Amino acid sequence: MISLLLVIIPLFFGISTFFVKEKWSKIIALVSSIISLGLIVSGEYFHIHPAQNLLDFSWVKEKNNGYFTLLSLGDLGLALVLLTNLIFPLIIIFQKCNTIRNSHFFFGLMLLMQAGLNGVFMAQDVILFYIFFELGLVPAYLLVGIWGNGEDKAAVSFKFFAYTMFGSLLMLVGIIYLIVNAGASHQTDFNSIYQAAHLLTSTQQIWISILFLIAFFIKMPVFPFHTWQAKTYATAPTSITIIMSAIMAKMGAYGILRFNVQFLTLGWTMLEPYVIVLAVFSLLYTAIIAIKQDNFKYVLAFSSVSHLSLILAAIASLDLNAGLINIPLFKDFYGIQTLKAIVFQLFSHGIIVAGLLMIADWIEKGSNTLDLNKMGGFAEGKRFLPIAFMVMLLGSIALPLTSGFIGEFLLLNAVFHYNYWIGGIAAISIILGAVYMLRLFQKSMLGSNNGNNYNGDLTITENWIIIPLMLFVIIGGIFPNWVNQFLF
Repeated sequence: MISLLLVIIPLFFGISTFFVKEKWSKIIALVSSIISLGLIVSGEYFHIHPAQNLLDFSWVKEKNNGYFTLLSLGDLGLALVLLTNLIFPLIIIFQKCNTIRNSHFFFGLMLLMQAGLNGVFMAQDVILFYIFFELGLVPAYLLVGIWGNGEDKAAVSFKFFAYTMFGSLLMLVGIIYLIVNAGASHQTDFNSIYQAAHLLTSTQQIWISILFLIAFFIKMPVFPFHTWQAKTYATAPTSITIIMSAIMAKMGAYGILRFNVQFLTLGWTMLEPYVIVLAVFSLLYTAIIAIKQDNFKYVLAFSSVSHLSLILAAIASLDLNAGLINIPLFKDFYGIQTLKAIVFQLFSHGIIVAGLLMIADWIEKGSNTLDLNKMGGFAEGKRFLPIAFMVMLLGSIALPLTSGFIGEFLLLNAVFHYNYWIGGIAAISIILGAVYMLRLFQKSMLGSNNGNNYNGDLTITENWIIIPLMLFVIIGGIFPNWVNQFLF
């Protein structure tokens, strides 16, 4: 039942928030997010998730087939559901520090996004997956278009919506094709779709795989489907940018693992060499672009694409010919260590990019600029800001004893095992990542002031927001096995 509640609670509170006074909207949103977090944490603490019958929301579809699962909290989606419900309370508190007009609509739409994100990572039915996939899109479009920054926010939100909707329609075509081939009953649960997909010829699987890949590449995004991302991240309210980069982007990687790797295994195997080359190119290309950016959020946007491209390369390096047993649940999979590393890095990247975007917002609020050329010397007289910035930065550049190092080391190890040359080229991203992140710190925190003063330091509330993220970066780097047992 926990899986069902993780959809119903934010959905109910989100709709309710539309009809309350603005002064109550923040409190309602925070209460909803804390309840959702409590549900998932209690499930983890009491180790409920292996007991599928306690977490699945099932109903009878046909008498002779018995029960089938609609929502399941476990398997690949567990870490991403945990990430979603950890991030939301923090960003609601973070947003509470800022004044926002029509906050009851703002927070209501945020909670609808949370319901959609939870649903995507728990859905065990392709139609339900598509519904939740789209549920997060419409609120995001409205949040960027109404509360975004800049005169071109309407055009930016439309481009984001058009890109994502185009990918969603391609995915819908693929889903319909799989359902049509599921037999006379046209069942839509994952197990039936898995069986139907494996009856397709290699040519059919390749074409369906391409449809899904385009949809998920846009969502991540990776080159060449990334052109909507940087401007959208810079235009959207920072709390929405955090949701997009820390959580929504993970829907792409999750979708590839779920649909391409699990269901369309033969087609994916034949496309793997092309995908890994594209991923490594995207990894280096966006890292180089990040170095040349003078806007704080643009650097973080292209950095996010680069990190997610490495995750994509690791997914493409999975050896699906090594032996697959019970593939729908990824249980007895010889590449399980690489799969765990992918899940760990998806979680770690979400935490790190959320922290960095919060810091970017605080700097913007304190100095009225995101232009690196107008920054400098912001660390002077500050106690907490430079420390928080440095911890999150070190996690981003994969310094040993940080969670970023654990994830990136294991992912690069997987790519090296796939091909030494490709692995060596991908490893260059570590150097490039250090260059653009240290440049970001130097330009903003060090040196002399360039005309903009950053008055004050992090408040008590802001410290309470960033400290849990800093602790994960450190604990995840020192005790990765302890963290990983909660994620997979």
